[in-house]
Amino acid sequence: MDHPVLGELAGMTTFYQPNYMGILPVFLWCMLILPVFAALEARIGDWALALPLALYAAAHLLGLAPPVLGTGTEGGFNPFA
Repeated sequence: MDHPVLGELAGMTTFYQPNYMGILPVFLWCMLILPVFAALEARIGDWALALPLALYAAAHLLGLAPPVLGTGTEGGFNPFA
């Protein structure tokens, strides 16, 4: 309520999440990047899997995670893992 414009932007980019909405941002972002991945797969074939595998490894080895706005705004799932 203190910063309504920032709250709206955070909600639209899924950085702010109400309780029990942890899987929704993962689903939305995956649906947004699916056409890009499909085009990449059509162009270079199985090598398109190199980027998702690298993100997965970075999430587990380096602790890669999406940004959060503060305590209590972490996602329920790490989309990179």
